Amino acid sequence: MYIPMTHLSTGESPEDPKYALTYRDIQPTLTMLVKSKN
Repeated sequence: MYIPMTHLSTGESPEDPKYALTYRDIQPTLTMLVKSKN
């Protein structure tokens, strides 16, 4: 599942090396939040 992120609205790709570490770090948190809402 793709979760759009605010900083990607500038046209940056989620595969961008600048964001790779940050995305991997927060992805589990996003997944947990999504699951907790359901």
